[in-house]
Amino acid sequence: MHIAVVSGGQSSERGISLVTAAAVRQALGAGPRAADVLDAEWAADGSWILDGAYMDTAAALGRLRAVDVCFLALHGGAGEDGTVQGWLESAGVPYTGSGVAASALAMDKWSSRILVGALGLTVAPGVLLSREAALSDLPGTLRTLDDLGGESLFLKPRWGGSSLGTFRVSGVPGPERRRELERRLADAFEDAAQLVVERAVLGTEFAVPVRGNSAPEDPRRGVAAWLPVEIVPKGGSFFDHGQKYDAEGAVEHCPPRSIGTGAVGRLQDLAVLAHVGLGCRGISRSDWILPRLGEEFGEPVFLELNTLPGLTPRSLVPLSGRAQGLAFADVVWDIVDLALA
Repeated sequence: MHIAVVSGGQSSERGISLVTAAAVRQALGAGPRAADVLDAEWAADGSWILDGAYMDTAAALGRLRAVDVCFLALHGGAGEDGTVQGWLESAGVPYTGSGVAASALAMDKWSSRILVGALGLTVAPGVLLSREAALSDLPGTLRTLDDLGGESLFLKPRWGGSSLGTFRVSGVPGPERRRELERRLADAFEDAAQLVVERAVLGTEFAVPVRGNSAPEDPRRGVAAWLPVEIVPKGGSFFDHGQKYDAEGAVEHCPPRSIGTGAVGRLQDLAVLAHVGLGCRGISRSDWILPRLGEEFGEPVFLELNTLPGLTPRSLVPLSGRAQGLAFADVVWDIVDLALA
C-alpha cells in the first residue's frame, strides 16, 4: 500500500504535527502491513516537500493522486479546518479523518458550541468577542464578562488548538478581575481576531476518543467510544500547552480513577453524540469537564472536539488505545482502514 503522511502546515501547532508524523511514519513503515510511505510536508512558506522535492500545491496534489490514502498528521489552522481536506476532495485523494464540513465546524469553537448545545449537550456560559468591537468599548466588554460570573474565566481563540493562546483569569467579578481581564484581552487579541470567553467549570477534565464513520443513513452504526482519559494537571494549573506536551506535565489515567462505570458510560454516550452530530469520520477526541457537586459529579460539560487528535508520545488517543488492548501501530492502521472504508 502507498500512503502519504502529510505534516507541517502554517499553524502554531506545526511542531506538534511534525512529531505526530514521525511516529505515524514509523508505525506504517514497519510490521506485517508495512506500507510504502511518502513523506509529504507542507512547509511554513506554503510550498510542499514530497520526499525531499519542493513543489507548489497543484504539483503536490498531482503527486498525491498516486497514493492509496493520505494520512493527515496536521494539527490546527488550514490543516484541520477543512482547507486541506477540500483540496484533497477536489483531487479525488482519500484521506484520514473527518470531511470538510465536520473539520470546519469542530475547529470553530463558537459554532461547535451552538451545534452541540442544540443536540442537548451542556456547554459553559460564554460569549463571543471580536477584537475591534471588544476593545473599542472596553468598559462594556468588561461588564459583559462580569455577567458571566463564576470564580474564573477562560479566554480562547475561536479557531485554534493545543490550548495555544488560551488564558485563565481567576477571581470573582470585581475591580481586580477587570484589571486582569483587560491585560489578558490585550494579550489574546494580539494573535486572534475573535475570542470565545467561557465561565470556568470547577471539576475534572476527561478526554474521550470515538472511532467510526458517521453515515447519513445510520449515523451511529459502527461508531463507538473508547475509555475516557482522566487528566490531572500539576501545580493547580489547567490543561494548557505545557501540561499537554511537557514530559513533566499533567498526569493522565486510563482507565479513569475518580469515576465509576455510570459516569464513564455517560461520557462515552455524549462523546458519540458529539462525533455523530458533527458528522465526524475516523477517530475524534472530545474533551469534557465533569463538575464537582459536593461528593458527586454533575452533568458533563462539553469543551471541544478534535477531528485530528495528536499521536505524539504524550497524546491521549494512543493512551486510551492501550487501555483497549491496541498498540500504537494498531491505532494508526485503524485510522487508515477507516479512511479507506
